[in-house]
Amino acid sequence: MSSVIYTIVVVAMVLPIIGNLPSEIQMSRALGLYDTMWGIWIMKMSFLGMYFLVFNAMFKGIPQDYAEAAYLDGASELRIMVNIYFPLARYTFFTVLLLNFITYWNDYQIPLIYIPSYPTVAFGVFTYSNSNATMNSSVPSRITASIIMLVPILILFLIFHERLIGNVSMGGIKE
Repeated sequence: MSSVIYTIVVVAMVLPIIGNLPSEIQMSRALGLYDTMWGIWIMKMSFLGMYFLVFNAMFKGIPQDYAEAAYLDGASELRIMVNIYFPLARYTFFTVLLLNFITYWNDYQIPLIYIPSYPTVAFGVFTYSNSNATMNSSVPSRITASIIMLVPILILFLIFHERLIGNVSMGGIKE
């Protein structure tokens, strides 16, 4: 069953979706998701993409000895997932979360299209750099705005760098 799901997800990732933006906006308006923060979170929540492959490889890399030992101790499937697999996946989860934060923090098109009432810093930098009044302005002001955008990402990385980089290999099984 897992190979069927994997194949469906990979095929869905490969198929191009071209020209769906107008229908997506119309559907988001009909469902009341347009121009709301919750709406954009719900619309952009997806299990498809590169991170599906990252999590799939990570979970396949976990030795089955952990689950077998937990079965012998009488643990249920849910308990094994919550107490064994999820703690082993936490560094991968934090890494994916940080990469998604960086992606959406630097994106100006999604807020421009879906949440025009909530402009982001990236949208402000885009608007400033493309306005006619600043067309002849100096490059240092644009670089300054970009560095200001970098500060939250840098702070997050400095806080979580040991957790993100520290668990390169999983251990715990003695042969």
